[in-house]
Amino acid sequence: MTENEREVYILTDEEEAEAQREIALDPEAPEWTGEDWERARPAIDPKLKLEDWVGRMVDVIIDRPMGTTHPRDSDIVYPINYGYIPGTMAPDGHPIDAYVLGADSPLKECSARVIAVIRRRDDVEDKLVVALSGEWSKASISQSTAFQEQWFDSWVELPGSGEVQ
Repeated sequence: MTENEREVYILTDEEEAEAQREIALDPEAPEWTGEDWERARPAIDPKLKLEDWVGRMVDVIIDRPMGTTHPRDSDIVYPINYGYIPGTMAPDGHPIDAYVLGADSPLKECSARVIAVIRRRDDVEDKLVVALSGEWSKASISQSTAFQEQWFDSWVELPGSGEVQ
């Protein structure tokens, strides 16, 4: 398998039903009508092309502030802020997720510049990396997101030489 190919895992009917129950029980899952899905369709970005995002200022709603634990795994503590880009949709049916770098305290929301994409070979969605400030390299982004990315076959995609200012 090449770096750009992804394995596809087909859910059994039971797994799909369980996933739908989890989404239905998720208090943060949006209640969307057919009209909502049609409005959101242009924002669906299953391949999350770096060139479409890098350098853009985006608004991020922080649903997992720095210092909080993962909702399904209390062993995972977020050392950075983590949230989503409202008005977008990832392949999992939720808004596109974003790691927020450069903050020194928990946030509720922010506007930040997209600096990279974290690609996951073994998950249905990739993640945006945004920065409020600072200079970030592949190594520093990888280190900052390792608390969660260690569980995935992932890598950091940066524009150009790999150094972001």
